[in-house]
Amino acid sequence: MRRMRAHRKPMHLYEQKSRWPRTVALSALGLGLVILLVVLLLGQAGERMYAQQLATLENALRRASVTCYALEGRYPDTLDYLTEHYGVVIDDDRFAVSYNVFARNVMPRIEVNPIGSDGGIEEAFDDDAF
Repeated sequence: MRRMRAHRKPMHLYEQKSRWPRTVALSALGLGLVILLVVLLLGQAGERMYAQQLATLENALRRASVTCYALEGRYPDTLDYLTEHYGVVIDDDRFAVSYNVFARNVMPRIEVNPIGSDGGIEEAFDDDAF
């Protein structure tokens, strides 16, 4: 007659640990790395966009100044004249514009600098100094 054996678990030399905590930790680490990468890439894109805005403003000021010279036979005396008559819009909270005129028939020196945390210069111009 045949004897029936009871179903036994296979014998292991070492106890196997659950892999669940390790899997969760690796998944959380991977997710953290992906989030960090996205934040860094967005920051770089923002910096590039800010630099592009700065360059665009400087080019717009130069073009408007040359247009004034072509139409009126002289460069604008002040930055206010340029913004009022030629439609250049300056965001004074983000950019400081230096507009230096030497003579009416010489192209003015135009510089656009960032202000504050976006560009690095904390206070480009102090209103009390002028």
